[in-house]
Amino acid sequence: MERKPEEQLTAERLQEVGLKEVWLLELNGKPINENTNAAWEIIKGAYCEVLRNDPEWHFFYEDTYNIIRCLPEFYDELLDYLDECGVLYSQIGKWVDGQPTTLRHQHIFQPMFHTFSMMALEEYKWWTITNILDRVVHCFLNHQYLVLDNYIKTRAYPALWESNLILENAMYRAHYTGRCEGIKGTKQYYEDKKKDVGITISTNNKWICKLVDFFKRKPA
Repeated sequence: MERKPEEQLTAERLQEVGLKEVWLLELNGKPINENTNAAWEIIKGAYCEVLRNDPEWHFFYEDTYNIIRCLPEFYDELLDYLDECGVLYSQIGKWVDGQPTTLRHQHIFQPMFHTFSMMALEEYKWWTITNILDRVVHCFLNHQYLVLDNYIKTRAYPALWESNLILENAMYRAHYTGRCEGIKGTKQYYEDKKKDVGITISTNNKWICKLVDFFKRKPA
């Protein structure tokens, strides 16, 4: 489907301006998210001191680090602020999203990310966050109803098609998160084994772990 002129202009503008990003890695020698309160204060401070007039800035929580993206004209000042706070960081350069869907529709996602980041600064209570989540998801799906394939809308009782999609997405998200956590836990397991027995493990194979356990046993 051809983009409308205003969408083309938006996409071209974002392509031309682009956002630059920095990863927040460590604060006082420790992973930035080891103390999430400190990490949040750094992000809030970045907004108050540097990014208040940036209409595109946003941040993401990424387990052991955070990402801050901003327009190029605010970038150097942001780095100065992080230096003053004693944060060790990595400069990534222009934002090229790793998620194909986000990259394909970046002209849509970019203002959304900014809006969500600004909403986080309101520091809502959990029940308000839950209510907002419901409104965001419902409104998005409501707007898609007229263009959705009939197959999607008729798989379940007509009034439940939205709940059906939300449930499927929740199951997918739980599976994806579990897979990521499993991979992280497996890598840590192998790292611990390498330290214990002083050998190099070059592949993620459960039989190698069993072999390591066997040689680690003490003689009877």
